[in-house]
Amino acid sequence: RPGDWESYNNLGSLYFWTGRFSDAAEQFQYVIDLGQANHVVYTNLGAASMLSGDFDKSIMAYQAALELESQNETYSNLGMAYYYTERLDEAIDAHRKAVELSPDNHLAWSNLGDALWVVGREDEARVAFEYARDRAASGLEINPDDAFLLMDTAWIQTMLGEAHAAREAISRAHELSDDPYIYYIEGLMLLREGNVDGAIRTLEDAVERGHSVTMMAAEPHLADLRDNEDFRKLIGKSQ
Repeated sequence: RPGDWESYNNLGSLYFWTGRFSDAAEQFQYVIDLGQANHVVYTNLGAASMLSGDFDKSIMAYQAALELESQNETYSNLGMAYYYTERLDEAIDAHRKAVELSPDNHLAWSNLGDALWVVGREDEARVAFEYARDRAASGLEINPDDAFLLMDTAWIQTMLGEAHAAREAISRAHELSDDPYIYYIEGLMLLREGNVDGAIRTLEDAVERGHSVTMMAAEPHLADLRDNEDFRKLIGKSQ
């Protein structure tokens, strides 16, 4: 049944959730080529393309999705694709639109804070991180054992200079989950603290657990490591 778009979509989803992002993107593109393009398929293509390192295709997919339906998550993802390609003014604009559509979303505010921080607009970034911290705190009141919300909180607190609280939050997140992204965020935190060796070891742990090395290589917050021999070995080995 070569014309059955649902089979391509299901195969793309299977590839995506097993970490075969390039293969996933190919399948989602087939769905679009079969004339079954919709907001969900375009966002799936955007996510798979971004995780495989094809940021330009990711941007085009998210833009196409937004032409069909305006959603805060899609704007956030588009903002991240711009962020990883260092198109930071466009990243800020996309994240602001995400915040406008979902002002209670802590991650939308945190992503905006990251983009503002990288371009040197630190006062504005701090305001965004403060909004993010308050909204994350509200979520933790409902579920204090949400590992990913604790992880997000740890990063937000790190960017606000609340090192002790951040360490407590990331430690609790580790207790609740062994997800690679928690190791990744801890690596970013350690680098912010000036612990380069600890950061690289923790980033290695993240890669070993399946974190995308392509995203790691593109992360502006890791720009200071790009000339570090151990980091370059990590990126090169994993690629």
